Amino acid sequence: MKLNLVKKPTIAAFVTILFFCLYIDINLLAITLAYTTALTLLFLIGKKISSAATYVLYSWSVKWALFIFFTAYAAINLTSIYFYSMIMFIGINIFLSPALEAKEA
Repeated sequence: MKLNLVKKPTIAAFVTILFFCLYIDINLLAITLAYTTALTLLFLIGKKISSAATYVLYSWSVKWALFIFFTAYAAINLTSIYFYSMIMFIGINIFLSPALEAKEA
């Protein structure tokens, strides 16, 4: 059985994020999962775009629009975890790069 070494750091990062979110507040876990799920769904919808340049433009626009929406939601409704959620959103945005996905297409 051949193990993919790229997957191990990703799994470790997800487990670390899970424990960090649970340590801070369950609402942080909920909003982080909602943000990641929304990004994933919109990126999957964007995969139907045939042009790589259009896909990157769509993905970047969606990524930052969701960042603004979820950050504003956290600032208004979840003030106790606003800072942590903003840091999580920035980390996710840095980690997910639509340009990498466009090269695979």
